[in-house]
Amino acid sequence: MVDFIKISVSYPDNDKLHRILTSGAFLYVEQETDPYTGEVVKEVYKYHNMRLKPYNGGFILKGSIHKLHNELIGNTRPEWTAKYNGFNGDRFTLSEVENVIKHLCKLLDVQAGGCVLQNIEIGLNNVIPFSAFDFLQGIQAHRNNFAPTIKHGRNYFEFGYSQYYLKLYNKGRQYGLYDEVVRVEVKVIKMQKLHNAGVPIHTLADLSTDNLQKAFEVLTSEFEKVVNIDNSLRANELTEKDLIRLNELRNPAFWQNMTRMQVQRAKEFLEELNTTFSDNQKGQIMRKMHHEKEAIFNNEITPKCYKITDPENDQNNISFSPSKNEKCYKITDPENTSKNGVMLQNYPLSKREDCNIEKIDLEKKVVLSSENMSLEDEEKNDKKTSIFEVKKVEKNEVEKSLKNGVEKNKKSCPITGVELTHEKEGARYIRTATFLYLREHDPERYILLCSYLLPSTGYKPVREKNIIMHLCKQVRNLYRKLNNQPNKPPLQKHFKNQLELF
Repeated sequence: MVDFIKISVSYPDNDKLHRILTSGAFLYVEQETDPYTGEVVKEVYKYHNMRLKPYNGGFILKGSIHKLHNELIGNTRPEWTAKYNGFNGDRFTLSEVENVIKHLCKLLDVQAGGCVLQNIEIGLNNVIPFSAFDFLQGIQAHRNNFAPTIKHGRNYFEFGYSQYYLKLYNKGRQYGLYDEVVRVEVKVIKMQKLHNAGVPIHTLADLSTDNLQKAFEVLTSEFEKVVNIDNSLRANELTEKDLIRLNELRNPAFWQNMTRMQVQRAKEFLEELNTTFSDNQKGQIMRKMHHEKEAIFNNEITPKCYKITDPENDQNNISFSPSKNEKCYKITDPENTSKNGVMLQNYPLSKREDCNIEKIDLEKKVVLSSENMSLEDEEKNDKKTSIFEVKKVEKNEVEKSLKNGVEKNKKSCPITGVELTHEKEGARYIRTATFLYLREHDPERYILLCSYLLPSTGYKPVREKNIIMHLCKQVRNLYRKLNNQPNKPPLQKHFKNQLELF
């Protein structure tokens, strides 16, 4: 969740700091001297991907602690280190953040409370079931900013402000990962942004669960204000008037000529369009962010070795797939490379001389992935949970259907299209049993339903006891509305002109 940091540390003992920097752990990479006096006016030292600039009475340290953590445990590749200063495409848990901070403080002989934050990046890597590139192409604006900075073949969108940047980009494309990964990130360049939002983060010691929870709310709040046209919109279900309006809003210049009220109505139009006639990809990402946040705070790590494609040579695909008892220390640390380029032997983190971070036991961590659940486990869970048992069709009905040469059609919910196999006989729409089953065994579909049924109410229920009850209420209300109200042309309440009154 925490990535890049920039800290300022007061260090009165310049001689002690010089001894630490020249002890061998740091690499002296840059020096500037006064052309007239020959005095050294600037020095820069490097520790893995972190850059340290000393000054009289202290130093500035900046870099990605997420990438530093992966460098220390060997979860990177040489080309990533050379091009991106490391790898930060996986999950970075709270305990890993704490370990890296302890490691840096011990290395520099400072206290976390004395490391004052000047910049910080708060972001999440979200594995999604659709194309990250296609989602990014639908981004129109953020707040009232209609001029994003677009880079890397439209795989990177950035909205800049005086105190922070909102960045949305294709993390899977950056590192050539098999999974579709979109990263949502807020880069705080003035800490006043967090302080005004009630996030009391001042030093590294303030990166606690409570404060990061508040920082996460800032991140989701900024992402909610993204204006997008969903790539999965079903154009065949829209009226001609809606299609004309949609094509107008695809043009960035069209937004510039609208008044504030027209902009607000346009945003409401697109929001209703996305939530009613698409898969609501933005809503799916929002729910992924909430699940990812819970996993980070619960220290549930992902496998440190991904299946990776080499963008420059697709024929030589490299697959990192550790066995059950094998830890993922497969990539050689660039610091431990001999002069002739031969890679030295890799050691677990606890045995490295240049790293004192406590050894992370990957075997005892829980991996959040529905793919890791075996079919046998699913069958056992289905047997134990009686409400998920599928009722058997009576033999007489089967025989009759076979004789007629027609298979018996399974009933499905008219609101969601989900089969009613987990509900009682006679049920007309899905209820608690189906939602519980999907949340346990089909999380992708469950998140999709949440995005469709709860587009604007948020992750937490408003009046109900839990989110399952909230979802059931939404389905029930939509079912009643479907049966009681006649069909009307959708989305005609926006952008009415005077001619419609006659």
